[in-house]
Amino acid sequence: MPRKANDGKSISKAAAYRDAEAKFGPEGDLQEVSKYIQESFGLEMDKNQISQYRSLERGREKKGPGKKRGRKPKSKAATAPVVAVAAKETATKSDPMIQFISTIRGFESKMGADKVHKIFEALYKS
Repeated sequence: MPRKANDGKSISKAAAYRDAEAKFGPEGDLQEVSKYIQESFGLEMDKNQISQYRSLERGREKKGPGKKRGRKPKSKAATAPVVAVAAKETATKSDPMIQFISTIRGFESKMGADKVHKIFEALYKS
């Protein structure tokens, strides 16, 4: 829970560490940083906590700005109809007609029925 600094404003331990880091630098003595935080903000921070905050701050510097949040667009493979998957599961190696139909259904789900129809018309024109 944030504590109140000497000037009456509440402050978190992370903010207190950042203030101490600004004064002593990123490689400041842990003992001095702890003493400064205690005197300035009335927060108890041992050497392990200070070291942990120091590591977190270094990590933030390396990473840069945070990543964008939001929904990812769906891939086209995820939107394929379930019918094509069901046809593939029922197809057996012994029946070539079932294999052919399941293949055509796969093309139909990817390209659309009208394009598959045009391809067949072009192939089988007499």
